[in-house]
Amino acid sequence: MWELIVSLLTGGATGLLGSVLSGGVEYFKQRQKNAHELLLMAAERKTLELEIAGSERVAIIESESSQQIEESRLLATSIRADKATYSNGNSPWLVLVDVVRGLTRPVLTTFLGVFMMVLWFSTEDAAIHSQISATVLYIATTCFFWWFGTRVKQPK
Repeated sequence: MWELIVSLLTGGATGLLGSVLSGGVEYFKQRQKNAHELLLMAAERKTLELEIAGSERVAIIESESSQQIEESRLLATSIRADKATYSNGNSPWLVLVDVVRGLTRPVLTTFLGVFMMVLWFSTEDAAIHSQISATVLYIATTCFFWWFGTRVKQPK
C-alpha cells in the first residue's frame, strides 16, 4: 500500500515538475519570440523611416524641378517679349516705338553712369562719395544681373 501512495506522490511530483519545466521552457521560448518580434519591428520602423525620407527627397526634387521648369518658362517668355516688335515696316510711328524701346536700356545705363560720375567729381564730401559708391555698386549689380541675365539663350 505504501508503494501505491509513494507511486502516486512521486508520479504526481514528477508530473508537476515536468509541467513546471514545460512552462519554464515555454516562457523562455515566448521571451525569445518576443525579442525577435521587437527586432523585426525595429527593422520595419527603420525601413519605413528610410522610405519616408526617400519620399520626402523625391518630393523635394520634384518641387525643385517644377520650379526650375517654371523659371525656364518665364525666362523664355521674357526673351520672347524682349524680342517682340510692334512694327512690320508699314507705320513710321511703330518703327519709332521699336527704336525707342531698343535704345532705352543702353541710353539709361549710359545716362546713369555719366550722372554718377558728374556727382562724384562735383563734390568733395567723403560721406557723399561713400553713398555714391554704394549706389553705383547697387545699380551696376542690378543692371548686370537683371538686364543681361534675362538674355540667356535657352538650349533648343
